[in-house]
Amino acid sequence: MKRQLGLVLVLFVFFVSIPFNRVAAEEPTGRDMPLNTVAGEVVRISDYLGKVVLVNFWATWCDPCIEEIPELVRFQEAYEKEGFTIIGVNYMEKPNRERLSQFSKKFGINYPIVYGNPARMRKVGKSLGGVYGLPTSKLLDREGKVVRSLVGNWTMDQLEDKVKPLF
Repeated sequence: MKRQLGLVLVLFVFFVSIPFNRVAAEEPTGRDMPLNTVAGEVVRISDYLGKVVLVNFWATWCDPCIEEIPELVRFQEAYEKEGFTIIGVNYMEKPNRERLSQFSKKFGINYPIVYGNPARMRKVGKSLGGVYGLPTSKLLDREGKVVRSLVGNWTMDQLEDKVKPLF
């Protein structure tokens, strides 16, 4: 009887775990992961293939992140027509669309801000080589390859120096 009960228990655990494994294996990760924007859209980093992209990991509590926002806004405005975009990834914060929307308006952010469960945002960071401090930015060429990584603030001069050759 104990042997049968043990076998039933093993089979139960096996069959119950199958759907969870399938869901986890089929969920897109990293660059193909659907990401919610503050504007209410869903984007994927892979949607931006063909553009030069700066993926900027930041948080509202991070003073250096806030300091670089005006530079990022100016650069986005100046080079959007060249096929450039910034994707701001709200990192290490509880997702709160309304608060992020107010923050974006306050600072005049003119590029998509994505947010979500911190574990999901870590997957995005990991897919681009990891995030080891804030702000961290990953510069992607038109093929989606990470060509530069920077922990710390970007200035307008640094952006022009690193991004312009990719146009």
